[in-house]
Amino acid sequence: MKRVYISYPRRGGREGYLEEVSRICFQIARTHETVMPVSPLHMFGFLDDGEPEDREKLLGYCLNLINDCDEVWMFGEWQECEWCVREVNMARLLGKTVRYWGKLE
Repeated sequence: MKRVYISYPRRGGREGYLEEVSRICFQIARTHETVMPVSPLHMFGFLDDGEPEDREKLLGYCLNLINDCDEVWMFGEWQECEWCVREVNMARLLGKTVRYWGKLE
């Protein structure tokens, strides 16, 4: 099974963001039988990205997690998010396949 790192730019409050990423992961799991969505938001939700110490630790976790995944899938307007751009750059550096999706309906 292919492990796919799911990246989505955060917009607005945490609740709406969590709901959107959950919906994306659910849709992927239902439509791609050979893909396991890997959501750093769900894995590392115990950290507060609003706190500088947690934010740096979280970014390190995410970049390391990309190394353990087979592909990185970018959703939404990721180009406008510095964090997402760093994730894409790391994936490219590691030779990972990066797929770009718009907002899933």
